[in-house]
Amino acid sequence: MDAALVGANAVALATTYTLGDTVKKRHSLHWKISEAPVFYVGYAALIGISATITLVSNDHVQGLITQGVQALAGVLLPSATVFLVLLCNDRPVPGPWVNSVRQNIVAGIIVWALVLLSLALTAATFFPDLTTAQLELGFGIGTVVGIVGGAFVALRSRATTRAAAAREGTSTDASDATGLAGPDRGRPNARRSSTPTAWSGARPTWPRWSGRSSPPLRKAGLITLRGYLLLAVILVIVKIAQLAAGS
Repeated sequence: MDAALVGANAVALATTYTLGDTVKKRHSLHWKISEAPVFYVGYAALIGISATITLVSNDHVQGLITQGVQALAGVLLPSATVFLVLLCNDRPVPGPWVNSVRQNIVAGIIVWALVLLSLALTAATFFPDLTTAQLELGFGIGTVVGIVGGAFVALRSRATTRAAAAREGTSTDASDATGLAGPDRGRPNARRSSTPTAWSGARPTWPRWSGRSSPPLRKAGLITLRGYLLLAVILVIVKIAQLAAGS
């Protein structure tokens, strides 16, 4: 009961916050009901809809809803982590707390593992007769592709960094494993020696990787990711509909 209450409130609040931010309405529990009526009405409506579905549906329908939500979460998680890594590497956004090389390696391994698991889910949905051996073969091929692709991206990123540094007349060696440059070079903990509120850099702009100015390789990757997400979501919805129709 406690987990259900926490989950329902967390999902409803997160959804209402996102919708409020999208439609530019006050969206926070800091506001009173009279100050943010749209936020509280939306929050109450989501709780009410969830409770109604739970009370009027049978065990089979609830099971399908639970499986569908979990499948969609598994499909959407890789995209969320990819965008998060891109944000963590867009220097104007995190400032001195931009990802280091080691952090990007760890993040890349985690993200690619999630992508492979999501691909396995999509493949199993589209081809239900796939065997465990075939899925294992797919994981093996995906691992090789991830290693080769990661090395290629790392080399391209390093070359881009060197070219940018050459244009600015700085040395690429000024950025070490900590992701620091200039006087902070060689200080392993310098990047985290101050609190985030101490960052006084320029105001972050909309990430460059989201617009037309994105590099071709990154833009192609984002387009591929969006296409895969669209296909995967459609396949999961179709699978849930098939299960519901066959009950």
